Amino acid sequence: MSAETPGQRVGSVLDVSADGYYNSDRCLSDFAQCSRAVSSLSEGKYHCVFLTDRSPIHCKLAEGALNVRVKNVKPGGKQPKMRDGWFWEDGRKHVQKVVFPPNHQEFPGQPKELRQVYRERFGEDAVAGLKHGGLLELLSGCDDFKSQRTLLQDEAEERGDKVIFGVKFHPELAPIEAAYRTAAKALQVATSAGSSAGFKERVIASQNLAELTLSLVRKHFRSAREHLKLYSEDKSLEQIEQHRKVKGKHRGEAPQLGHEGDGPQPGKPGKYERKRL
Repeated sequence: MSAETPGQRVGSVLDVSADGYYNSDRCLSDFAQCSRAVSSLSEGKYHCVFLTDRSPIHCKLAEGALNVRVKNVKPGGKQPKMRDGWFWEDGRKHVQKVVFPPNHQEFPGQPKELRQVYRERFGEDAVAGLKHGGLLELLSGCDDFKSQRTLLQDEAEERGDKVIFGVKFHPELAPIEAAYRTAAKALQVATSAGSSAGFKERVIASQNLAELTLSLVRKHFRSAREHLKLYSEDKSLEQIEQHRKVKGKHRGEAPQLGHEGDGPQPGKPGKYERKRL
């Protein structure tokens, strides 16, 4: 980093044998550390905008959050007790309990099943004949379940930060993937030394590459923005790559030479054979 753009390295480098695996708690700590660094270096003027993927670590929900993936077809069982949901009906927002009341005759204080939650919202006919997959799909489309924020988002917004989840299977929209490719070779060498001794030091040293400059990282972000803009114009990936090739050329088609006022002249065949093997 230059004097004009001071920086601070944050994050975790783990030796699995000693530190264990990376998990959601470490992830939350790393994001908070990054936020504190940005706020400190900018004297409180800036907040973070995190662009990340939808990995299980990044998408962990708070305990009791509305999570359709852990709902069962039958009531009770090991499914967690969730906070109240809500839905719209006749222009009014209705709050819905997704746990049976303590005085329920069959399932006192137990979580409601998928079918019961959806039945209370839209009636018996809406769930008739549906199995687990169909019920999951319907409830996933409900506003309250669909808008449930992750722990990462909750903590970020409390700090004044923002989390943007990237599009799955589109590495061209993830600048961090491009930055990793720059450091990939050095990381491969660092992690294949044949010994775990000094592992963390080697990995940290391999990230301090002369090639991975702030200017290059900004180019990766600019490339991602250009891809996103062209996607929004309904262009395919093939069209985008062709557009970028043409844009990247230093010069276009060579002009035809001729006398002034003659207009464009067709090229004449040369004296020598131009075919190449």
